[in-house]
Amino acid sequence: IQPSALLGEVMATVIRTAMADNKLGEIDHHFEFVSGLPVVDEELVCIGIVSKEDRARASDG
Repeated sequence: IQPSALLGEVMATVIRTAMADNKLGEIDHHFEFVSGLPVVDEELVCIGIVSKEDRARASDG
């Protein structure tokens, strides 16, 4: 993939998401496939992102 490639040409089109009221354990299986998940509200508007690193920090704390 060239650095000049457009994002639309390389992006994933199947989007895994999490809800803000999901528990951490409910999203663990997603991290087998992705390094981060958009967190959406009831209207599916993105309100944040949770990453594998965020998940690891939560386990350490």
